[in-house]
Amino acid sequence: MGLGQFAPKKRFFTINRSYSPGMQRFGLVVWTGDIQSSWQSLQQQPRYLANWVLAGVGYITCDTGGFGDLSNTPDGALLLARWYQVSLFLPTMRVHSPINTQPHFPFLWGPSAGDAMRKALNL
Repeated sequence: MGLGQFAPKKRFFTINRSYSPGMQRFGLVVWTGDIQSSWQSLQQQPRYLANWVLAGVGYITCDTGGFGDLSNTPDGALLLARWYQVSLFLPTMRVHSPINTQPHFPFLWGPSAGDAMRKALNL
């Protein structure tokens, strides 16, 4: 029994790390997996996401800020702010961080970084 038969007025949503050709017909979201919290990972994401689009996936995302602890990085707040500025232009924005690390929410990263992230979100 599919969702359409059970609850015809509800929309199906799922976010997946795995993908195989043909899954795009379900309208699911694919993310690039647990990526490092680094400038290099941020630089790689647009290229990775463009390849997903070429594979037929329209709804793609990555972990905004990477999946790591940015609070121990000297420029962690700046990196997270830049990641927000990139992620807001993705088809789906997903802010996600590991347990026992400082969450990647704007209000936790100081006024300067928080203001940059809020400005990006308001854009």
